[in-house]
Amino acid sequence: MKFFIDSADPEEIRRAIESGLVSGVTTNPGLFGRQGRGKTPREALEGVLAAAGGRTVFVQVLGGDAGKQVEEAKRLSKVGGNTVFKVILGEESLKSIPQMVSLGFQVAATTVNTVGRALLAANAGAHYVIPYYGWIEQTVDRSTGLVADISAVYRAQGHGTKLVVYARDLRHVLEGALAGAFACTMEAENLHKLFFHPQSEVAVKDHRDAWEARFGKVTWLDVL
Repeated sequence: MKFFIDSADPEEIRRAIESGLVSGVTTNPGLFGRQGRGKTPREALEGVLAAAGGRTVFVQVLGGDAGKQVEEAKRLSKVGGNTVFKVILGEESLKSIPQMVSLGFQVAATTVNTVGRALLAANAGAHYVIPYYGWIEQTVDRSTGLVADISAVYRAQGHGTKLVVYARDLRHVLEGALAGAFACTMEAENLHKLFFHPQSEVAVKDHRDAWEARFGKVTWLDVL
């Protein structure tokens, strides 16, 4: 399962990519509004695409009807980058998705929060679906099983649509991975949780203290 960073901050994206954590970037209008760099939306987008360095970037179209959504995708495609166009699943996007696909664009349906909506997105030809799983799971006292159910239905129906799971904690990552999700997308602070654990820090400190008690603060480079 791949990991994407959910961000519109070029420096944040660059750090995540340089660390080897992520394979791509997901964005949304809210992230551009809060984190985007530059005076215009285009400048903010160009900053994200540059930071991504050719990796996949998900960008949401904003038009309220199918015609505007398709036209936005056409114009956004000329900005450059390896772009997947996100559309909010609804009556208009069920018209725009097939049109975008026919033009050769990669398309992701977002806000896919039921199995029925996931089937509609797949039938329309969406290459990806993005359940906002983390948001949903935080409102219930037990797992909804939504990601597992979508994955199982796609396998049963022979759909090739890929699941990208928005994860807000490590439990959501586990559920996405067990369900066979293509990727999890996480904000930077949640990505950090993947490689940090307080018990690991305890063990590392114990080892370091024992080494330094005998040899001092040296590394192999100092003695070989």
